[in-house]
Amino acid sequence: MSKNIKRQGKDQKDGVTISMKEAEETMEKFRLKSRENLNFELKYFIMAISILLSTNIYIHKKVKFLLFLN
Repeated sequence: MSKNIKRQGKDQKDGVTISMKEAEETMEKFRLKSRENLNFELKYFIMAISILLSTNIYIHKKVKFLLFLN
């Protein structure tokens, strides 16, 4: 009971079909890849924010200290 669908996109040709199972496998690979990208971007964002905040705190303390010396 395999249902066939027409292939669309770059390799669209007359009479070329793809099974639903094959299409689901392709979509599953795409979903997993996009989840990996999202996880990487979130980790990168959190790391960038933490570096920015720690640098800001360091600069703020350094400026306050130099102001008290003058």
